[in-house]
Amino acid sequence: MSQESEEFGLEHERSRSVLVIFTGGQMGSRMEESGEFVNENGAPTALIQDLLSLHRMNTRVEVREFRPLVDGPDITDQHWTAMARLIGEQYLAFDGFVVVMGTDTLAYTGSALSFMLENLGDCDRS
Repeated sequence: MSQESEEFGLEHERSRSVLVIFTGGQMGSRMEESGEFVNENGAPTALIQDLLSLHRMNTRVEVREFRPLVDGPDITDQHWTAMARLIGEQYLAFDGFVVVMGTDTLAYTGSALSFMLENLGDCDRS
């Protein structure tokens, strides 16, 4: 590492990793010619394809889908628990997490996960 890199704490050699959790919903769906939004397991959407392109920036991206996919208004506390459990189990294996879901319950999900995972950063990531 160059002296300049050391000064700024940059780690050029280390690969990054992101876990994408796709629950379903409009943000991760594709639009049919009819204008209808469709969720399909195993059919990567444009948004997820964009996230997968992060590999060009030395970032490993893994996608986990809910099976079956769940539309935004149908998200429940059981789904939040499943998301929090997955993030907790994978916390040391990934540098970041992206939840792709419907917009109807996005704010509620973000709030629920923030409380469910509030002590997760207390883990040693070194």
